[in-house]
Amino acid sequence: MLKSPGAAWSLGLGTLIGITPMLLAYSKPLRHGRPVDPFDIALSYEIWLGGMFCLAAVLATRLPERSWRLATLAGLGLPAGFLLFFAVTPATIPNLWPLGLILCGIIGLPAAFAGALAGSTVSRFLPVH
Repeated sequence: MLKSPGAAWSLGLGTLIGITPMLLAYSKPLRHGRPVDPFDIALSYEIWLGGMFCLAAVLATRLPERSWRLATLAGLGLPAGFLLFFAVTPATIPNLWPLGLILCGIIGLPAAFAGALAGSTVSRFLPVH
């Protein structure tokens, strides 16, 4: 159970960032009778990396004392979005979905941790209100 609203926002927005490229890939024309794989589109990585970085940076600036927990939840939003996408569209599940799940963690978590580091550094220079 997520006890703080920051944690719920972190996981929810991370999942939204994670599922966006998958929805964009699914809306493209079919290739060989199957939808385009979101891992084959360069824009997907830009959305995932930039989105996770910015989300974690904003959350860490706002709540610097919990920045690493929120970054972990934001980074885990990408694997959550991956699972949610395949739960909604079961016909598109690839054979190597566990590898895709691991790859989502490898993509999402470092970007979120870098954003948390940047956000917590920026929060030190902001005036306390």
